[in-house]
Amino acid sequence: MRIPVVQNIRIRHAAIAATLLITLQQIEHTGLLFSLLCGLYLLLSVLAFNAAGGLVYASGCWIFANAVLTAILALFWKACVTLEPGDSNLRVPVVTLSMYCAGMFAVGCSAALVRRIRPRNGVLADMGFGDTMRKAALGSFILGVTIQLVIIFYGSGEEGSLASAVRQINYFPQMAILLATFHQVKKTNGKSSTNALVWVAILWAFFFGVISFSKEGMLGAPVTWFAAAVIAGKNFTRKQLLLLALMVVFVQMYLVPFSQVGRNSRLEEGTFGDVVRNALPLFLDLQGTRTVFLEGEKEAEVNPGDEPHFFNRPQGFLDRLNMLAPDDALAEYTEQGNLSGLQITQIAFLNIIPHFIWKSKPFYYVGNMYARDIGMVGDEDYGTGVSFSPAGDAFHQDKWIGVLAVLPLIMVFTFLVMDSLGGDLRKSPWGLLFAVISAHAAPEGMIGGQVWISTYAALGVTLVALISKYVLPVVTGAITNMDRTRVRRGMDFRPALVPRRSGSAGTPAGRP
Repeated sequence: MRIPVVQNIRIRHAAIAATLLITLQQIEHTGLLFSLLCGLYLLLSVLAFNAAGGLVYASGCWIFANAVLTAILALFWKACVTLEPGDSNLRVPVVTLSMYCAGMFAVGCSAALVRRIRPRNGVLADMGFGDTMRKAALGSFILGVTIQLVIIFYGSGEEGSLASAVRQINYFPQMAILLATFHQVKKTNGKSSTNALVWVAILWAFFFGVISFSKEGMLGAPVTWFAAAVIAGKNFTRKQLLLLALMVVFVQMYLVPFSQVGRNSRLEEGTFGDVVRNALPLFLDLQGTRTVFLEGEKEAEVNPGDEPHFFNRPQGFLDRLNMLAPDDALAEYTEQGNLSGLQITQIAFLNIIPHFIWKSKPFYYVGNMYARDIGMVGDEDYGTGVSFSPAGDAFHQDKWIGVLAVLPLIMVFTFLVMDSLGGDLRKSPWGLLFAVISAHAAPEGMIGGQVWISTYAALGVTLVALISKYVLPVVTGAITNMDRTRVRRGMDFRPALVPRRSGSAGTPAGRP
């Protein structure tokens, strides 16, 4: 079966889902106003999704990721699985959901405006792909791996260095997966979506995710493959869908505990070999690592502390797939009269300037600063990364002005850039990279993450697409001789006999 690329969700279906959520929450003794706001947020999310054009456009993918991974998935999980009141463990639940509703309304207005003014065909989508996709995929992977290895062994890769700037726009490995998957699906008419290059690229990315204990690193490549396969029209079998479901269970049971335990033992300094040797023992003993993780969860249940949390008990990966708890803690801090000010948005634009150009540019870790303000990390901790949603960031900057004025302006800019470059994602794979980036940046990138998508990431996607389309196929073809002429087996190159003239039996034509 082919997984449909949804362009429009019927409001009737959304209303049924919202009613079901409200009903379950009321049975579980959730506050009525909070439940109504949850239903309204779901309806506003569907309207915004439809206004953008659905999953066919990068803006629609952004809205989907933002809505589902900010609140909707966690709200339904809490109502249907853990059976807890929806507003439990939240400090200012009504304010938090009101903030989300206002933010989604602003995002929907931005999407509707951009849909009217964006070009019919995206700049990158018009490039097409054609027969050069296979060579472009191979070249993208080789170039991306080369850049990674050079930075690891020869470049510092530290914040502010030229190597760090190159690393931030090195989307060649992801582009290799997109191109190779697209090519395989189109070549086999949807019967297959993987080949040797796809597997090598996924395993390469997975390896670096393992040694860095990064869930995004381990899962980013498979998600990229899946997105490309669905958009390109892969015909999944029931066994393949079952296998994908089992892989999700494996991630929840083993890879999430591995990542969480590994972060506590991550090396701050050391060679690449030291990093690998530090990670492999934990990965090779996933059951033991899971045991350590579960013991830590039991300790957290006994001594929960004051750290923001949405569920009564830890839910593993799902605790990372929502922003309700940190956004709610930040909203409570904001309601006490603590505003960060609109200069945070100015900082987001200043962060665009590379450090190797602006030598004295200060480093701004806005998420870390917010986390220190609300007590999520220690006062002396300036390195731990903590994420908040774009709506949560906008609300903390200037409350409703931030949500209803600043956020829509940023999203108009972001949506216009993504859709103008990527266009219809079904036509070519180049713009699909924006959708992959949005899966992480949309729910937890704050305002700065959206500015980064529309500037740094847009530059990176464009460069990668242009180089993959026009440069790498030529280089790869010359190096690997992929353009050599293939001779069909059994082809006869002997000169054909010249036809005989009529009336000259047995005498070759042209001879006396």
